Amino acid sequence: LEEETGYVGGTWTQLMTISGNPSTTDNLTYCFIAQGVTYSGARHLDRTEDIEVVLMTPDEVYSLLLNDEMKQALMAAPLWRYFATMRSHDE
Repeated sequence: LEEETGYVGGTWTQLMTISGNPSTTDNLTYCFIAQGVTYSGARHLDRTEDIEVVLMTPDEVYSLLLNDEMKQALMAAPLWRYFATMRSHDE
């Protein structure tokens, strides 16, 4: 997390493990919820990486999902799971 966002620490809970396409690859994506992280300011991007960190509220992320604005399935699936299971416990 620190490498690409500059956030560190916190408590991590595994949310799910998914595959982009199990019929053609054996890659797995491990998805976690990281709570209580702090900003260290120390990102470690590769020379060719251009990453912008955008902080959003849960309501803003939920709106992206509802309005079909998030197309990447490996990102959308764990967020849907978060809203279906975890968020109701956090509030």
